[in-house]
Amino acid sequence: MLPVYIPLQFINKSSNIHEIPITWQIPTIIFLTLIFDKKVVFSAFTIYIILGLFIAPVFHEGGSIGYLLTPNFGYLLGVYPLIKIIDNLN
Repeated sequence: MLPVYIPLQFINKSSNIHEIPITWQIPTIIFLTLIFDKKVVFSAFTIYIILGLFIAPVFHEGGSIGYLLTPNFGYLLGVYPLIKIIDNLN
């Protein structure tokens, strides 16, 4: 595929464009859940959350206890049901 540039002059240049960060978290969690037991992946992801909240800034926009108030933390908490679903399908 070749990228194509189409100038659209009627679109406001100051529109709010939100970038969606793409990470390897979800594919990695799915892969690890397929390989390891659910308890191992739960433990590893819990350590990752604790590491990001209290020790090192390993999350997308840093880390610390203030990360609890961001929508991204809800995204991280959604990984726990994903682990359970993938384990049930496996």
